[in-house]
Amino acid sequence: MGSSVEAKCSCGYTANGSVGGLRCNYLDVCSFPFLCKDCNEMVRGNLYEYRNRCPACGGANMISYEAPELFKGSAKAQRVVSSGVTTYLALREGYFPVRLSRLDKIKRFFKPQGPARSVWRDAELKSDGYYCPKCEAHNLGFELVGKID
Repeated sequence: MGSSVEAKCSCGYTANGSVGGLRCNYLDVCSFPFLCKDCNEMVRGNLYEYRNRCPACGGANMISYEAPELFKGSAKAQRVVSSGVTTYLALREGYFPVRLSRLDKIKRFFKPQGPARSVWRDAELKSDGYYCPKCEAHNLGFELVGKID
């Protein structure tokens, strides 16, 4: 289940975004607010993609709002919304091997290799302390608008 969020700054800047995936795409898509450094605008990106492109200008100079340089935390900042991001590493190196010798087959039979573990992290947004693309101060905060599915 995803969440709809609204970013607000004291300078008057507002933007809409979403966090997480939907029931139909949660394995491939984890939406999250990104900052496009080319057009200096907050846009929606995918945390599962290696390189996101800005939907507004097509630029590739994007950074996620979970990056430490975009957040200057304060004591009053509270967690608004979060989403679990899982990186699947189950296909280990050499998963599709070339021809194995008889000795290698015997070694693998007696000492099987288990799959690599997946890596999980919690991508979260807080209520205050993020970089605002309009005033260039760290006064941007996020509010939960609703849940989407």
